[in-house]
Amino acid sequence: MRGPRARNLGVRNRAEVPQDAGMARHLTFANLASALALMVALSTGGAYAAAHLPRNSVASKQIKNGTVTGKDVKDGSLRAADFGAGELPAGPAGAPGSPGAPATKLFAAVLDNGPAQAATLVNNHEVVSVSDPAGANTAISPYVLTFDRDVSACAIFVTASLAEPLTGVASASSPLVVPSGTTAQVTMVDPSGAPIDTSFVIAAIC
Repeated sequence: MRGPRARNLGVRNRAEVPQDAGMARHLTFANLASALALMVALSTGGAYAAAHLPRNSVASKQIKNGTVTGKDVKDGSLRAADFGAGELPAGPAGAPGSPGAPATKLFAAVLDNGPAQAATLVNNHEVVSVSDPAGANTAISPYVLTFDRDVSACAIFVTASLAEPLTGVASASSPLVVPSGTTAQVTMVDPSGAPIDTSFVIAAIC
């Protein structure tokens, strides 16, 4: 058949032929085997490499950011030092500890109205007595305070009383304190270093 009709029929017949028929004619066993081998290599190559990597050969720069997640980290393998400040929640408050022994506070106010009268204790706590030899207070006859316990290892503080009992007596300064066993010898001195009779407050913290 010739003419336009024949040409139209020819075009229609060619369109009915499957487009992959040419590919099928050129597909051989070698092509198929090569494609299969490539697929196997691509799918198992990563596993092979992971199984044959030298120990400790993977560093931070080989790991893509964001690829390691919680499921990739072994439970219990991280420590507090692996987290930044504030990243870990605070644990529950611990049980309160047992109270410590209270500090021992021994104190007394010593009232001395001058060389003519003996000094007396007022507002004393665990200070038993004060010895004030007759006459002026001197370095060789100091006040001697007796406590109800050994104070040789205690910190002893002495300060002149704010209520100075004697008019015209120089203010006390730099008292000398010598603890020994259950006693403490106190010499009150004026700014020039001369011993004086004056009231004072003493406290021992052990």
